[in-house]
Amino acid sequence: MDDCVKILIVDDSITVRTTVKTILEHSGTPFKINEAENGFKALKWLCAISREDIPDVILLDRNMPHLSGDESIRILKADELWRHIPVLFLTAQSDQKELVKGLEELQADDYLPKPFDPKELLARIKILARIKKTEELLRSKNAELNQAIAAQQEAFQQLKTTKIKLAETEAFAAMSRVFEKFVPRQFLQRIAQNGVGSLDFSDVVHETLTILFSDIRSFTNLSEAMKPMEVFRFLNSYISRMLPCIERNGGFVDKFMGDAIMALFDQKNQQEQVRNSLLSAIAMQESLREYNLHRQRHSYPPIRIGIGLHVGQVMIGTLGNDTRMDSTAIGDAVNVAARLENLTKHYGCPIITSDSVISKLPPDYHPAYRKLDLVTVKGKTEAIAMYEIFESDPEPLRDKKQRMAPIYHEGIELFQQRDWSTAAMKFENCMNLLPEDVPSGLMRRRCDEYQTNPPDSDWNGAIQLTFK
Repeated sequence: MDDCVKILIVDDSITVRTTVKTILEHSGTPFKINEAENGFKALKWLCAISREDIPDVILLDRNMPHLSGDESIRILKADELWRHIPVLFLTAQSDQKELVKGLEELQADDYLPKPFDPKELLARIKILARIKKTEELLRSKNAELNQAIAAQQEAFQQLKTTKIKLAETEAFAAMSRVFEKFVPRQFLQRIAQNGVGSLDFSDVVHETLTILFSDIRSFTNLSEAMKPMEVFRFLNSYISRMLPCIERNGGFVDKFMGDAIMALFDQKNQQEQVRNSLLSAIAMQESLREYNLHRQRHSYPPIRIGIGLHVGQVMIGTLGNDTRMDSTAIGDAVNVAARLENLTKHYGCPIITSDSVISKLPPDYHPAYRKLDLVTVKGKTEAIAMYEIFESDPEPLRDKKQRMAPIYHEGIELFQQRDWSTAAMKFENCMNLLPEDVPSGLMRRRCDEYQTNPPDSDWNGAIQLTFK
């Protein structure tokens, strides 16, 4: 035992007291020993000491003058403070009847007849001391627990007067947490700053955001081979891999439209918006490769996705009526992002952005990209410069595109300068470096077409697309 054990020996025999004291002092365990020659002197000593000096064990003889051990233990066990001190009867009364009386009637904690074995005496003292310290710890913890319970009860009484209001608040918070699963928190912060109960159709916010559109290629053909439940399982499996790529990079999903995902990036710094949106798009393509390995292991065909990115002004608000409503972002910028995503199929590029994204690239961020084309999408009159982001391509393909990009850019410049013959040679060189490059093949064929049927003299270099 690490701490000093405090012992009180109460016996009218100086021989017994000396013997016990000698045994304890030579035991190797630190003991602090006090003696009393009868019960009266023992009780008088207990009354005079501080709480810290109360003994850990009392060794008590039963037959003593003035105040016997039996009378002493009755007084000890009746006192609120002393009753927790373990009492070991050390007595010559060894018959079973007296033993039972000492333990049961007089409530002694242990009983050791004289003469006794020194080792047994030491063992019993140590056990009683450990029990006392354990009980003291339990009483301390119980006291702390009772204080905590009392404090909680007091707090509960104070809260009772506002119980209804608190319940309403908690219910409202729970409803808001559920609501946020259907309406992004970022929307609610704009159109329902005072809570979902304050939604108003007149609340519309205009902001410049970066929009990300993604879509699974040939999803219709893919889903036709599945049962309805399989379609939902597939989409949930796919979305569960795409959503973290967006959320990790500071974006949030506006809506899921079947296999399509529309996400927004609303950081105040537009360079940060652009960086985050590109990191998300790249991460989605990388996650898709891992997902396709999983599908391959389960004998499912691989899938491909296209991603379009654009920066522009949108309107954030709610659509519907009092019985059914939906929050969304609408505007020309949303349509452009959707058109760019659709053009990934035509150009065979996983990620296409507008020049609004490239022009806002942070100076310290350099993803691999190339200028793809200048197009006028269906329904628009203003030309859009498009760029392919190929940072997420496998390394061998990315390296080839890096080497090819300067040649491709020269071809684009020559094409827009109406030097279609020289431009055709540039695109031919690109195809020699990367035969499977879809944009090079498209531009090569356009050069041939324009040499035969050139556009009007006021042509601005853009391709007029007739499909969405």
